[in-house]
Amino acid sequence: MDSNGLLNIYEQYYQANLRYGFYLRENIWRSIDQVQFIVGVNEGEKLRKSSIL
Repeated sequence: MDSNGLLNIYEQYYQANLRYGFYLRENIWRSIDQVQFIVGVNEGEKLRKSSIL
């Protein structure tokens, strides 16, 4: 969680029960978009350390 109380994309993925389709909330970009995939991660999979580097 950042200083604005927003979660990063990986934290939001876990909050969405490891499912895509959640809406990315980001303060700096001032935009909201629906997450369709995360490169190297199949929907429902837990993230591996190599996925978040």
